[in-house]
Amino acid sequence: MFPGSSETALIYQGLANLVPRLLSTEWKQHETGAPLKIERLLIDIGWQAETIFKYVRESGLQALIVPSKGHSVRAQHAPMHEWKGKPGQRQGFNWRLYPPESGKGRWVIFDANAWKSFLADRLRLPMGARGSFTLFGSERDARDGVHQSLLEHLTSEYRATMTHDQSGRQKDEWAKKPNTENHLFDCFVGCAVAASVSGLQWTPDATLPRPKKLRPKISLDDLTKAAAEQRLL
Repeated sequence: MFPGSSETALIYQGLANLVPRLLSTEWKQHETGAPLKIERLLIDIGWQAETIFKYVRESGLQALIVPSKGHSVRAQHAPMHEWKGKPGQRQGFNWRLYPPESGKGRWVIFDANAWKSFLADRLRLPMGARGSFTLFGSERDARDGVHQSLLEHLTSEYRATMTHDQSGRQKDEWAKKPNTENHLFDCFVGCAVAASVSGLQWTPDATLPRPKKLRPKISLDDLTKAAAEQRLL
């Protein structure tokens, strides 16, 4: 299948073993217990892209699997919504789904910097705020370190707001901290992009809910006075 390349053959076989298992597994929705399955699976093509394209093409699962690539859009680059379009492509919030190409099939490219900022802002919002992200479980789970590995990965990078000298355009750019692992952070971003490609409407601005305007309180004396004035008219 892959003459002279045992590494690519192992990767292909690994995908062939793992992907069907993931797609057939049912998870329980945390609040209702309803069964959930993966509706869209992105596979990163930042490494061994040809192998991944080959697997997706031969898997028969093209309706569920999409190769993807995070692109580091920097301050000196035009934002993704200004990129020139291609016939047949779909475009969403900082992602583009390209139509099938020879030897590739369809694939997604997304602005990794923009998505990391978008998700980091939501993780920092207070619980219950509009657009906030929370992790499942209780305070006891947090004390027992259930999410410890995930939290370490989610905090493995830092962002710096950079300004392009010529255009004045500002852009968050993310970089990995020394001696950290960021794989789960990348997976978190990929899951969010997959949800967006599948049709979930993300609100671009992570803001606190606006306080409702309260009607001024009216006392019984005020109502009595108003009624008396009406009778005098």
